[in-house]
Amino acid sequence: MLQKVFILGAGPAGMSAALWLRNLGFEPIVAESESESGGMQRLNFLKNNWILGSESTTGVDLASVHRAHLETLDIPVLTEASTKVDVSAQGVKIDVLRRGSIQRSFEALAIIIATGTRFRSHEYVSKIAGWGSLLSSTVFFGPFAFSKLALTGQSEVLILGGGDNAFENAKILRDLGCRVTIVCRSNPKAQRKLVESVRANHPGSGVELFCESAVVNVIRLEEKVEVRLRSGKEQIFRRVSRIHVLYGYEPNVSFLKNWSFTSSSPLALDSAGYVVVESGQRTSVNGVYAAGDVCNPNYPSVITALAQGAIAAKSIEMDSRC
Repeated sequence: MLQKVFILGAGPAGMSAALWLRNLGFEPIVAESESESGGMQRLNFLKNNWILGSESTTGVDLASVHRAHLETLDIPVLTEASTKVDVSAQGVKIDVLRRGSIQRSFEALAIIIATGTRFRSHEYVSKIAGWGSLLSSTVFFGPFAFSKLALTGQSEVLILGGGDNAFENAKILRDLGCRVTIVCRSNPKAQRKLVESVRANHPGSGVELFCESAVVNVIRLEEKVEVRLRSGKEQIFRRVSRIHVLYGYEPNVSFLKNWSFTSSSPLALDSAGYVVVESGQRTSVNGVYAAGDVCNPNYPSVITALAQGAIAAKSIEMDSRC
């Protein structure tokens, strides 16, 4: 009888782990909270020029390819699912729930956490005065700030954030003829090449950059939004057509409230909430492994997620021999 391994999350890391586990002779079972597999790549509308051999493939396309590959292996993927997990010295017990009711239960040799990250959204801007009055058609969060940019026209866009996504977004908009204002809470954390390519605050660049600054309030007008910024002792006003909120990502670990550890301490997380892993993607709890962005705050990407999924599967195979 094949040994079951449960995988929590059906993004690149989870699907890679499932593939490797199947090839290594295990029975992988995947649970995904969304309606379909693919992870954050389902919302990546840009071409993946960082993935070798995939320069003309968008994240959406890549998720579809990964999903199709898994389907050929007949690996069960339980969608729209939440879980309750008990980790003990005897193994892992999992209840898969849908709408609060237990649908299936499993006992597994091990479990892989591959839940990835989520983009920061309303909770990070809701305290800005006037924010609640804005129309959803003027505010775009995370990956949705990259969707259908060719339709923006030569508009005015405010970007909140200072990481890679914020500056890549600014560059795309600038090249489309938009006038862009970037507001960073600190100094930019984006790659130096990206920051330089935007040429912010250079004459004729079309991009303004305000560091160590914040939005104080917004006022909804008929077709635009009036924004008041605080930059040092200055107050600055801009009228924009769109606001792009690109405050980065945080790990999906809220599911841990439904976990119990009867033979060990709770799972170790770092100060930002990411799962702490050691060699072979092993966590602080025996039988629990993690792969992908949920445990990789420094190098998040499809490439590292795929690799870590494979490493976690191989580690389970090695550990099962002991």
